[in-house]
Amino acid sequence: DIDIGTGDFTAESCTFSGISIDDGTGEIKMQNSALPGNADIDCGTGDVSMTLSGNVQDYQIDCSECIGDVNIQNNSLKSMGSVSAQYRMKIDTVGDVDILFTE
Repeated sequence: DIDIGTGDFTAESCTFSGISIDDGTGEIKMQNSALPGNADIDCGTGDVSMTLSGNVQDYQIDCSECIGDVNIQNNSLKSMGSVSAQYRMKIDTVGDVDILFTE
């Protein structure tokens, strides 16, 4: 678990398995990283930007509680994926969410 009261969280070329990130205020950025497992990301008032290795079909992504714009694979969506997906990703933020997968 990563708990950041205030400030930004940036990760590049990292692998996080079964991660929980709680960032009260600030941005969360992951570039060229992997999330092989379930992820729970709470970003209070900041934006979430991720470029992840893997395939979008491997994830059930839930951004239904996000207030800002949500873009998954350049599509404006609040959720994506099937209930039978291998991994779950839940994101909650007041800011914007941008997620791209490299496969």
